[in-house]
Formats: sequence, C-alpha cells, structure tokens
Amino acid sequence: MTRIAMAGKFAIETRKIVYMSGDSLAPREGIANLSELPPETRFSWQKKPVLETPGLTQATIMVEYPDASQAAVKVPIEVLPRPVKHKGPSQNVSIQFDHQNKRTPGTILSGNQRGTMVDAFAGIGLLVKAVKKGLSRHRQ
Repeated sequence: MTRIAMAGKFAIETRKIVYMSGDSLAPREGIANLSELPPETRFSWQKKPVLETPGLTQATIMVEYPDASQAAVKVPIEVLPRPVKHKGPSQNVSIQFDHQNKRTPGTILSGNQRGTMVDAFAGIGLLVKAVKKGLSRHRQ
C-alpha cells in the first residue's frame, strides 16, 4: 500500500500579511486555512523576510506536516511606512459646544441635546478639520 504524504493531501491557502515596524511577524499569519491543517503542523520562514522598505514584498513559508513532509508557499507582505514620531510640544485642539441648541454653523451638539444626523456629521467634520490643522502646524 502506498502512503501519500500529508503535503500532498492538503491545499494551503495563503493571505496577504500587513506588517508595520515594531509588530511581531509569525509565518502562520500568512496561512488562511489554518483550521483545515493538522494541529501539529509547523510553519517557518524559508528565508527571513526583509521588512525595512515600505511597499509590497514576498516571502516563502515552509510548512512542515506531522509526517515530516514539507511544502513551500509564497505569501505577499505589505510593509506599511513607519509612523512619524512628533517631537516638540503638543498643541491642544478645543471644540466649542453649543449648549443652547442653536443650530449655528461651527458648533457641535452635546449631552442629551437632540440633533439631526447632519448635525452629527457636521461636528465630526469640524473635529477632523481641527485635528488636520493641528497636525499641519507640527509638520512645519
């Protein structure tokens, strides 16, 4: 009787790994169908991926089954740019609340006051503008 190696019995599905500097990166993150593989299956990098340059790269994961048979699969890795660290004093962003429920432009309703969805989205838009304005000051 001929035995078929486990590597020939299972189809391995991969998925893109999204990596940001400082995150941990395990080869098993690139396998989409882990639950369909035997529990004792091990994963390792064929060659440790270089993840210093933002963009899309590719790495090979070695899959070792419990019967010692192996398979190699390529997975895409998207390397995100490192977050920019802000140096210097931070600036506070303040938002004025309209407690008299006057629907004047540039105000946000708060507490148990009732407003429309337009009021809510207008408030979110103002908050985003304030944050962008604050961030642009730090980049100068």
